[in-house]
Amino acid sequence: MLKSIVCVLVIGLAASFAHAADVYWDGGGGDALWTTVENWASDVLPTDVDNAYISDCDPGLPQPLVDSTVTASAKRVVVGQTGPRPCTLTITGGSITSSGDYPFAIGNKAGGIGILDISGGEAIASNSGFLVGCKDGAEGTINMSGGTITSYRASPTAWYHHFVIGDTVTGTLNMSGGILNAKNDMYLSRTSSGKGTVNMTGGTINVTGEIRLCYDSSASCEFHLDGGVVTAADLVMTANGSLDLMEGVMILDGDDTLAVWAYVDADLITGYGAASNVLVGYDTRNDKTIVAALVPEPATIALLGLGGLLSLRLRRRTSR
Repeated sequence: MLKSIVCVLVIGLAASFAHAADVYWDGGGGDALWTTVENWASDVLPTDVDNAYISDCDPGLPQPLVDSTVTASAKRVVVGQTGPRPCTLTITGGSITSSGDYPFAIGNKAGGIGILDISGGEAIASNSGFLVGCKDGAEGTINMSGGTITSYRASPTAWYHHFVIGDTVTGTLNMSGGILNAKNDMYLSRTSSGKGTVNMTGGTINVTGEIRLCYDSSASCEFHLDGGVVTAADLVMTANGSLDLMEGVMILDGDDTLAVWAYVDADLITGYGAASNVLVGYDTRNDKTIVAALVPEPATIALLGLGGLLSLRLRRRTSR
């Protein structure tokens, strides 16, 4: 009896690990749906124990789509694992989860060009961060007009557990809508060769930790906050980082006015291209630092719930 039980357990364990593999998209199923098994090499649909790679995509074949009919997961999701041909993951609804310890990657290595187009649904890194542009000549881009992107690693132990835009190569976030939640830090240009850029005209970015522009002080990075709202615990900037505000607003935890004014005085933060157009204030009621450009639209003030600025002291830099 004991021998039979052991055999059953061994067979069960073998079955549970049988499909753990690197599974590559080939687009051979005649449609673009992630869940069409024929779209994957050897007709094996990736599961949450597999690494799902979208790599060197044939432009004549469909590229992966996650729509409202799809609930997908993999141990790791990588768009643009290798090059030279670009690969695009389109999300219009439903959800896709990268559940492993390594990041949900867009543009990973070996010249891979990865693009994530999201207008609805949700992309989730449930146990790690997001990586947009990793190494070896790769390039990553997120185009976000709706939906939700979330990284959940609340207790990071490695750099890739954060939301990284431009690790050692070019990474770009183009955001006009939707919600991006980073339950960790957001880094732009993590190494000296990285180039991280955010072009934001709408939507909301919520960062539980800090936003660091640029992580490597010898790198360059740009954050164009032309619309939408960014919230974070802190903002950390190095000499080659830049933050330019137009219609957008940044909200930081606590009273960070002195630190923010230091960045303004160093011309690292500008409004419409000029440091003299930056407004910085401390909202005593909500214990928040507000950074905006001159002059905030009434609609933006209403969005922040600040009433008539009764509890907010805004001031503009008047001299160098």
